[in-house]
Amino acid sequence: IQKAFLFGGRDNSGDKNDFYNYVFRSSGIYTTVQYDTPFSTELYYQSVEAPTRSGIPVNTTLKFQVASSADNSSYSNFIGWNDDPNNFFEYANNPITIGNSHDNKRYLKLRFFFDTTEPPLSGQLQSATVQFNRSPTRPALSAPSNNFSTSDTTPDFSWYAVADDDGDSVSYKIEIDNDADFLSPVITSSNIATTSYSTTTILLHGTYFWRVVAWDRTNDSLWASSYTLYIDTVPPAAVTSFSATIGDYNGAINLLWTAPGNTGSAGNILSGKYFIRYATYSFLTETDWQNNLSGEKTISKSVITPGENQTFTFDGLANATTYYFSVKTQDGTGNVSLLSSTSPFCM
Repeated sequence: IQKAFLFGGRDNSGDKNDFYNYVFRSSGIYTTVQYDTPFSTELYYQSVEAPTRSGIPVNTTLKFQVASSADNSSYSNFIGWNDDPNNFFEYANNPITIGNSHDNKRYLKLRFFFDTTEPPLSGQLQSATVQFNRSPTRPALSAPSNNFSTSDTTPDFSWYAVADDDGDSVSYKIEIDNDADFLSPVITSSNIATTSYSTTTILLHGTYFWRVVAWDRTNDSLWASSYTLYIDTVPPAAVTSFSATIGDYNGAINLLWTAPGNTGSAGNILSGKYFIRYATYSFLTETDWQNNLSGEKTISKSVITPGENQTFTFDGLANATTYYFSVKTQDGTGNVSLLSSTSPFCM
């Protein structure tokens, strides 16, 4: 029976000749057991789909609210759209987005409300499906290593592959910036299918920061912790203070010069080198340097401090012969200075 009609009647005031129309209404509430979604990265709830058997009949409403919990013990209030406990999501045979207030909460419960004026044709809930996405793990950078220095202005970048708990296909995005805030990257490249990137954009001399993020076609991972990269294309300054004196034994000449800096005359040189060549004539040109490769001496230094005195004894030289010397400095990235501006001699 869906409707009842009463004609007339009696109350304390006497007979009535009225018409009464009563509509029977059916309603009910159902709360699901908890949905348990373990996650190790970021958890994003997307939508709820709750199809009813044979669809939703006319004059029937199916609506629901959502509650969430991090520990399956203390749950939030059941809320609807706009995170309001007085509002409801109303289902109409299409997935409904439930917002982001429940993100990163492992447990979820749904509370459904049925209401109909067409009993016994009210809908029967067939299933409830919660769509979610777990983001990929955070990438870890590989090369260039943190605080790496290079003279290569188009270096290659690489990182380690990420995992995705949902088994989603993953691509990567790289950003390279000359500021650690990454507000205006010098280089941005997306949809990288592999774990490496080769740039054709020339990076000028300076300090850069780079990072990578993974994307599973729905959500990003956290950004990798950024690495610092130094592009060093400026060689040390040429040695200007250079002298030679007779050594303590035959065939020996003592050399003394003042160290330059990493960039011109400034900054320590890490893992630097000196190259010393000699000739029996004064040489101050690059051609002279190239023509006197034989007998070159190399001095390797873990740290070269600008302004420090550097000494070296050249031995095995012939007696009664005048020798001229020249020196070049190489920094840790392979930039080599011009040859010394003076060519001291000794005999």
